[in-house]
Amino acid sequence: MLDSASYDEDLSGAAQTIIIPQGAMLAIVAAGWPLRDTAAGPGHRKAGDLIPAGRRPHVASDLKVRGTAKADETGGTLILDGLLLEGRVRVLAGQLGRLELRCGTFGAAAEALGDAVTVTTGNAGLGLRIERSICGRLGLAGAAGTVEIVDSVVGEDRVADGNPAAAPVVVDAPAADLAVERSTLFGRSIGRSLAASDSLFTAPLEIARRQAGYMRFSYVPPGSRVPRRFHCAPELQVSEAKERLGAAFTAEMETTIRRSIRPVFSATLAEEPAFGQLAQRCPSEIAEGGEGRTEMGALNRLRNPQRLANLRDALSEYLPFGLSADVIFES
Repeated sequence: MLDSASYDEDLSGAAQTIIIPQGAMLAIVAAGWPLRDTAAGPGHRKAGDLIPAGRRPHVASDLKVRGTAKADETGGTLILDGLLLEGRVRVLAGQLGRLELRCGTFGAAAEALGDAVTVTTGNAGLGLRIERSICGRLGLAGAAGTVEIVDSVVGEDRVADGNPAAAPVVVDAPAADLAVERSTLFGRSIGRSLAASDSLFTAPLEIARRQAGYMRFSYVPPGSRVPRRFHCAPELQVSEAKERLGAAFTAEMETTIRRSIRPVFSATLAEEPAFGQLAQRCPSEIAEGGEGRTEMGALNRLRNPQRLANLRDALSEYLPFGLSADVIFES
């Protein structure tokens, strides 16, 4: 898709269904396709010579996809890259092997994030990867592949400081294995197994197989049923307080610690510019609780704590004698 236009055609009819045969791959990519001077003459386009920048087409409709592989065949792959999809990707009955959503916004309904992916019957081996994207709810029914969520935000929170246990389910994949890295999930998650790193979960998780998998350098909400944890908040802080105080540690102290260590965001609505950004008043156990003292969640790759520390060191080193400086955050 070569431009940033809005496309309001209805693509949800049977005639517009995307058919992915056995072993095939289709990539729908927002990118420029430049004209080059070649041996064949000026103004030619070369296959594969794409510039995936400066394009963000808007598609208002749902997209339907069906994999036609047989049960003993390798399913095909659909890749959506760089799109703003207002509707959802509906995986129809069949055998689709893999769905990848990259560098886009999916399920961006007019008033709130809606369903981003829904899977009907069949597609038992479907694998899903979401990378550097904002997504609505994932309803994966009987899909039993791996669900990878990397550097992304799933769901939103329109009732800030509400009851986490009453939050909607944003990842409904009871038969799938979840792999979450450097991501923020606004809502409850259901999965078969879980491997998570440097991530934020604002509502409880329900993981069936807790003997396998792990959670590391992540925030785990109260009431979660998850595999073994390493360096996770607020359990780490509770354990340290118990070890430090010994018999003097009380249940009231534990409650206080758990209530004080929770993620605080600048905005929790998808239409806000600061959506998913940790607020300045977010506890340091989360803002610097990732591996290597990075922040947990979808903005982990920005390395904001390290950048701020480097800036302050430089200011202290190079300011003339008698002057002082501080950092003012613009956004």
